[in-house]
Amino acid sequence: MTPSDPKPSAISHQPCLPSAISHQPCLCLFLFLYPILALALGNGTAAQSPGRVTGPIPLTLPGAARALWIAAGPDAGSVRCDVSAPHEWSCDGLVPDARGLVVLVGDGAVATLGVGLSGLGTDVAVAKWGRVVHVTAGAAAPEDLHDLLLTAWTPERSRARPQTRRFTPIKDDHVQTARVSETSFWVSGNEVDPDAFVALDGPAIGRSRMSTIRLSEGVPDDPIFLPATTPVTLAGHIHGPHGEEAGGAGVELFGLLDSRQIGDAMPERLDERTPLLLERSVIASPDGSFQFDGVSIGPFRIAASHSSLGSGGVWVALVGPPVDIALTLAPKVKARVLRHGLPVPAARVRFLPDPDAWAASVDPTDHVTEQTRTADDGTFALPLPRKPAGTIQVLLDDGTGVRVVVPNLQTTGDVLLGDLTVPDQRRLVVRLLDGSTCDLLAVGPLGALGLNVVRAASRTGLYELELPDAGSWALNAECRGVVYEIEPPIIAVPADGQPPAVDALVVKRRGD
Repeated sequence: MTPSDPKPSAISHQPCLPSAISHQPCLCLFLFLYPILALALGNGTAAQSPGRVTGPIPLTLPGAARALWIAAGPDAGSVRCDVSAPHEWSCDGLVPDARGLVVLVGDGAVATLGVGLSGLGTDVAVAKWGRVVHVTAGAAAPEDLHDLLLTAWTPERSRARPQTRRFTPIKDDHVQTARVSETSFWVSGNEVDPDAFVALDGPAIGRSRMSTIRLSEGVPDDPIFLPATTPVTLAGHIHGPHGEEAGGAGVELFGLLDSRQIGDAMPERLDERTPLLLERSVIASPDGSFQFDGVSIGPFRIAASHSSLGSGGVWVALVGPPVDIALTLAPKVKARVLRHGLPVPAARVRFLPDPDAWAASVDPTDHVTEQTRTADDGTFALPLPRKPAGTIQVLLDDGTGVRVVVPNLQTTGDVLLGDLTVPDQRRLVVRLLDGSTCDLLAVGPLGALGLNVVRAASRTGLYELELPDAGSWALNAECRGVVYEIEPPIIAVPADGQPPAVDALVVKRRGD
């Protein structure tokens, strides 16, 4: 073979005519089958002859016992796939324009290969389970089933708030969906969250959800039928406690987290402990009106909040007439901020929830509220969250501030704190032995949200840190990019006066 000779193909092919007539392969058939049947399966390749395709079973698929053909066209009955040898599969009866999936079923796993499908590559994909989803018209018209999209989602779970009942959906990387035809999809995956789901969307239908667990529990040749729904509009109006138009209010639409409870399977009791999934959010129009288009089966929870008019919500069992949401004003904490006896304008004021209450929260919005700033006379009025266990933190531009604990009291009236005096920064002096090339880091105050990180450098081993808050602070040393512990690891900064100087030692590992 010379460099100018064409290289042999990895696919073996049969000539169109007997060798006595022609020794050349059927170029047209080769050009058709090469891009769709050159299936790189493990370490082997697929071979084809007219109407037939074969290939090796991937090594990552144990105990392959069956081969299935899932057609994207009308040739489902004419194609027969089988495990033709201990390590080989084959499909017969393929028409020239065949489009579909070859599915190999093994012990606790499936492998799929796309044939003529733009949404699937020709490389083998092995997963623990796989299922075909056929979309039916259901309550929609057949002509509405166009440009459909099936996507996989899972609730985002917070490690810091394991008791939460309000979730945001994120893409499920453990589940893959691929279009087989206009109304059919292949769904496969490995790990399945108990509340994961696939969502069906389209320009002429309402959103439908189906539990991913339901898909994972069946066999590949037992398809799931997902009926489409008609899109409806959920609209409403938001107003303040005295009928004020709540323009600019944030409006969130929640559905039930467990998609198996939608419709007739709706739970008997709906309350704050009902697990909900955020579906959409909008901003209310200047007149307080809002709407969500393309929704389908309820029930829903609508939550609204306004920076000055308060918050409110309503349950919607069935979509019907516009809903009315009346906001309730939250009690406020009021105080004046002083420094050296003078009012402090434009200081930032925020609420920090108690760490234990935050970790045990069912709904994180029960513990958060918008921050505010002090007026020219140093006063502020900060709306409290529905569950106000936490701390009011005042922050000045130079990093100094003050914290005041707010008791967890169920009150309908405002909380008056009087004057809050911001002290000067606490200067902590640390003499660090064997740390001339290190930066000193202080993190604190510990045991509260809103931690500060203060860094100091020194060539003499004597460090000065300006700490904005009293409380316990953790010390570490960063030496040439490596962070080391300090002895003592924690120092206490008093609320009044300056902390005493500290002699500290860098605790290095053996060999450092």
